[in-house]
Amino acid sequence: MGFLSALKNLLSPDVTTPEMDTEKEREALRRAWGLDPDDPVLAPERADQKASAQAELDPSGSSYDRHLWQNKMVRFATEAKEIAKIDFAGHVAELMAEHRNLGISNELANATAYSAFETAVRNVVADRKISLAEHAYLDALREALGLPNETATEIVKGVVADAESVFQAKIEGV
Repeated sequence: MGFLSALKNLLSPDVTTPEMDTEKEREALRRAWGLDPDDPVLAPERADQKASAQAELDPSGSSYDRHLWQNKMVRFATEAKEIAKIDFAGHVAELMAEHRNLGISNELANATAYSAFETAVRNVVADRKISLAEHAYLDALREALGLPNETATEIVKGVVADAESVFQAKIEGV
């Protein structure tokens, strides 16, 4: 009803407050249901309920944006259709830089970059060998994500060690 109340306030010469609108709604419900005038229809919220409801809300939508951005980062880094694009690294770098506009912290952006790179490495070693083209892809991805070389090396070593223990065989081309 907030939209209709705002529209009514805009078009009406009489200015009303949300409290006045709520009281009119209560009175209309009482009449419609044949209730007594002292019946507490739509009981007013207590202050502690309002505070907890406001704490739960995220009016900026940042958690939604954050979730979408993180999923998009991992998808762009690992999906073959995205990797095949002409300026793959440029798209990833643009998406990585977008975190500032969305209000996403640098720490979360770095953690997401780490996760996206780790997922990409897992996809590459899934066939038990790393080709020269896959090396080039991982290097371009590392650079686009802004990961330091040491961090990327650490991720690759960890994933390769995991893969070798699961497959019980050496990963070729490391």
